[in-house]
Amino acid sequence: MSDPRHVHLVDRPDPTAPEGSAAWALYYGPELALLWHNATTDLADLRGYLQTFAEHHGYRHLTAADGQPFASFQAWCLAPPPHGLGYEPRLLEAVQMALRQFILGESPTADDIP
Repeated sequence: MSDPRHVHLVDRPDPTAPEGSAAWALYYGPELALLWHNATTDLADLRGYLQTFAEHHGYRHLTAADGQPFASFQAWCLAPPPHGLGYEPRLLEAVQMALRQFILGESPTADDIP
């Protein structure tokens, strides 16, 4: 039979617990793992969709602010929303390279630098 004077409290996940405590870590550890998984999956999906969109010239069916179809994938990427993406296409590649290096501890090679 257990002694009621010796109560063992089990830490439960708690986002309001003091930073660095076990309860705080139990909450944020799984949250961070999920955010990491979603972010890396979303980047991989985005890259695949962009490659397919470029290969099949999907941008030609969209119009710029002047009402004219985009002449190139690059032009569509650089055009500000709501007509384009508003970013440099090489940015995604640079972000993915940095993530790969961070995850795998790899050093960049000359081929990796855009």
